[in-house]
Amino acid sequence: MNLVLQDIDYFLAFARTGHLMQAARSYNVTQSAIVNSIRRVEAHFGLPLLERNAHGSRVSSAGMQFVTVAKGLSAGLADAIHVMAEMQDQRAGVIRIGLPDAARASHVSRAVADILAERPGVRVKISTGRSDILTAQALCDGELDIALVPLCGDPPPGCDCVELGQDPLLPVVRAGHPLMKKKSLSLADLQSCAWTAPPKQRPVARLLRSAFTDRGLREPLIALEIDFASDFALSVVRRSDLVMFAPQSLLQMVDASDLRVLPVPELHCQRPVVLLTRKDMPSSPLMDAFKDAFAEAVRRTSMLETSHGLEDGPGLSPSIAKSKREVAGVPR
Repeated sequence: MNLVLQDIDYFLAFARTGHLMQAARSYNVTQSAIVNSIRRVEAHFGLPLLERNAHGSRVSSAGMQFVTVAKGLSAGLADAIHVMAEMQDQRAGVIRIGLPDAARASHVSRAVADILAERPGVRVKISTGRSDILTAQALCDGELDIALVPLCGDPPPGCDCVELGQDPLLPVVRAGHPLMKKKSLSLADLQSCAWTAPPKQRPVARLLRSAFTDRGLREPLIALEIDFASDFALSVVRRSDLVMFAPQSLLQMVDASDLRVLPVPELHCQRPVVLLTRKDMPSSPLMDAFKDAFAEAVRRTSMLETSHGLEDGPGLSPSIAKSKREVAGVPR
């Protein structure tokens, strides 16, 4: 009987749950498959890992000591598989890129196209549609080679980080929103507004909360919770009185003629866009080419350019409109 990694994992599942049925369900296998795996581990290491009695089985004292060793074996082999897969991908000229949203993908699409044209043998795997945090986590877990994400706070541990530009977060409403009828606006005027924003634990949501609570105001009400800003979320804003924290990069992609940026400087948050790679990831000419191309793409796109279609709303005084342009990075 040959021992395989799966046998170790099945033993750990039983040790974790204490029940054959639960261990089997966690891997969608039969109980006999769990039992046979544990027997192979016992035979391979010559240890009685289970104590069997009339009421069933439980992990023996030797088995409890073996759990720590088994976890190390499982993790070490999984890491080795990841490393080998990465080496195989690199030899095959494959690079895996994480772009959390369509706006980010749009900024680098030309860079990807240029490299594919220059290097016909290269293959690129693009992962998109995940939040910034999940994209960065996928990089740390070895699922990606490069991630291009906006960053709120410190970069993830174990990652090299290169800042490429800025992508401000801006408070956006529909053109006919009641707030746009005011001659001047302050943060306190938004106390009664409902928002669309990510879950509370996300950095963007924390930024939004602190903008209010740091000034002695109550937390904003999140009426629509979203994983990340999207055209869908903007479409809800267009049809409601919700306020949304929108990245300027997203506003540049869509027809924003029916949207307005609220001229409340406390809610105009600068946010760097960074290129993340893992510290343990060996560099290669292909990786360096993508880094350079992405840096050039972000510089060329210039995320601080005018947000298309975000005209001054009716009723805004010239001083407020001027403040809006300055904070949002819109030239006079």
